[in-house]
This record gives sequence, C-alpha cells and structure tokens, in this order.
Amino acid sequence: MVVRGLPSAVLRFEKPMKTLEQAVEDKARAEAEAVLAEARTAAEAHWARESARLRHEHERRCEATRAQLQAALDHEMNAVEVRNRLTVLARKNELLERVFQAAALGIVNLPDDGYREWLRDQMARLPSGEGLELMVNPRDRAVVSDLLRELHRADLRLSHRSCFIKGGFIAVGKSSDRDCSVEATLDTLREALAEAVAETLFGGGRP
Repeated sequence: MVVRGLPSAVLRFEKPMKTLEQAVEDKARAEAEAVLAEARTAAEAHWARESARLRHEHERRCEATRAQLQAALDHEMNAVEVRNRLTVLARKNELLERVFQAAALGIVNLPDDGYREWLRDQMARLPSGEGLELMVNPRDRAVVSDLLRELHRADLRLSHRSCFIKGGFIAVGKSSDRDCSVEATLDTLREALAEAVAETLFGGGRP
C-alpha cells in the first residue's frame, strides 16, 4: 500500500531537523571553544604565576649565593688583615727588642771610664743608712770594689755572692732589694720610651 504525499511531508520535517542539528552543533562548538579559551587563560595565568615564582626563587638564591660569597670574602679579607697586622706588630716588636738589646750592649761595652761612670752614678743614687749589699757579676767585682772605696760609703758593701746579669748590680737590703742591673734599667726605659721609639721608627705611634 502506497501512502501518497509522504515524501513531501518528510521533506518538510527534515529541513527543520537539520537546522536544529546545526544549532546544537554550533552551540556545542561554541561551548567547547569557550571551555578551551577559559582553560587556555587559566593555563597562561598559572604559567605566568609559576614563571614569576621561579624568577623570584632564582633571584633569591642568586642573592643568597652572592651574600655568602661576599661574607666569605669579607671574612678572608679580615683574616688577611689580622694576619698582616700581627706580622707587622711582630716585626715592630722585634725591631724594638733589637734597639733595646743594642742599648744594653752599648752600656756594657762603654769604654772603661764610661761604664765606670755609669756604675758610679747608679751607686751614688742608693739611699744611705740601709746597709745594702751589692751583688754583681764576676767581671764587675773589681770596678765596684774600687768605686765603694772611692765613694766612702760605709753603708754599702760588696757581696761575696755573684749574680748573672749583663751589668750593674742588685742592692740587697734587710727589708727590700733594688734592681740596678742594666736589664732593669732598660726595662724602665723601655716603658718610658717605647712609644716615642716606635713613632720614630715607624711613624705611627704605638705598634
């Protein structure tokens, strides 16, 4: 049995169906593109944030590394400066020590009349009335004995004991002793003149 008129009805219905399908497809495509665009925007924002974070972290680490290197360099420079200062100080002290050693030898090696005069002056400065006993090195026993007779100091006498000093004497009393040796004399001078000698030698005051 043939139904007449069906093809034309189908044709009339088929056209709206294609239009609907196209509309659905267009909407789906639009939604998909919107989702993709949103995803792309979100991804770009994420990578922008991540890139900024990575740059910040890189800069932070670089700055930390620079700070560590600078601290290490400063520490090494300070250590070098300290070592240099200690070396210079040791050298200055060595030179000062040589100056005073030379002075000690200069006193001991004065011509006989010069050293004798120095000894005489030291003995004349001793207080009277204390009954002091003078201890000297073996080399100076004769000259000190002559000086005692020359000074007419009955309160002073030469000890039978000897002491190992470069020159001068040690005056031994009942209650106290007086060190009038060359070493003690120069130690006193060292304290009084060290700063002036250092300034003369090095031009900088104290070492």
